[in-house]
Amino acid sequence: MKLNKNFKILIMFILIVSCILSTIASIYFSNVFSLNKNNLLKQSINITKPIIDNSKYLNKLLTNDNKLNINSFKTIFLKELKKQNKELFLLDDLITFSYDNTSVSVEYQNYKWSYKIVYN
Repeated sequence: MKLNKNFKILIMFILIVSCILSTIASIYFSNVFSLNKNNLLKQSINITKPIIDNSKYLNKLLTNDNKLNINSFKTIFLKELKKQNKELFLLDDLITFSYDNTSVSVEYQNYKWSYKIVYN
């Protein structure tokens, strides 16, 4: 009977140790084989500056008093950014727009683009 009790304790000990070791192994291998999708996207995609065609959009970019309409610019910029960069599936960071009446600065991740509105 004593041997039987020791045998049960040994089995319990082996089960507990195996659970602990399998947990440690799963944590280790999940860190080894995991991919950071954001870093992977940032490293593999080169985003080109969107070209905004003046002849196509100039009347939408300016208000009646020839000042920049920033809401239209944002819409056009995002549309052209997605159209001209086909490999860009989603925008995962915040796009920052700083502007005055005739120029806009756009920041996205480590990219910075400037646009100057020139008209007669």
